Amino acid sequence: MTSTQIRIGVGVLVAAAVALAVGLTVWLTRGDDAPATLSHTQYMRLFARAVPGETTTAVLENWPKPPYQDYHDGSRNHCYEWIDRSIPLRSVRLYDLCFKSGKLVSKSLA
Repeated sequence: MTSTQIRIGVGVLVAAAVALAVGLTVWLTRGDDAPATLSHTQYMRLFARAVPGETTTAVLENWPKPPYQDYHDGSRNHCYEWIDRSIPLRSVRLYDLCFKSGKLVSKSLA
């Protein structure tokens, strides 16, 4: 092999490594975790269907992921909150669902 062929080979390897790095970066940061956008009516239907006593899985399966907030309240309930941005800013709604031992114990609308 001549020195020119070696340089071309090294150049091809460097270009392939850069392309792989860029591809992985784009793939890993593509933003699949962006919350789904629901209409105000869809949020209200989901909220109405959430019945105390139901399991966490049954209640949360149709809600957008991830929630706006995931926290524990003063009663040590595991709570999830969604923000309804489909209505005018002055009327923003927050939907809170709180679970204890895997069962829905409270829900509130603010």
